[in-house]
Amino acid sequence: MRAIAIASSLAALAAAAAAERTENIRISKFLVRKNAAPDGTTIRVVDFKLDGDDAHGLGCTVQAPAYYPKPSEVSTCGSSKYRFALHPGNDTEFSLRIYHETGLA
Repeated sequence: MRAIAIASSLAALAAAAAAERTENIRISKFLVRKNAAPDGTTIRVVDFKLDGDDAHGLGCTVQAPAYYPKPSEVSTCGSSKYRFALHPGNDTEFSLRIYHETGLA
């Protein structure tokens, strides 16, 4: 029983350490092409360059992503471990969520 408690504690510490990892991401050349119509907005393309810990000038593009009413599509930047999704912004029209897979889930 003690071994199970220790293993559980170590797993919890490892998960907490993984959750604390931060990374500075730089986005450049951000572009969203959209069609606005009375029945709603359709996103045609999202394109940008990403710089991060494991990428420099990485191209990220998706055509016709799911966006309205809720974003549901996460797209991969090239063949990297970086992914992104387009979301409505709070103070701007759009926001990006960037995901970086750093290990096994």
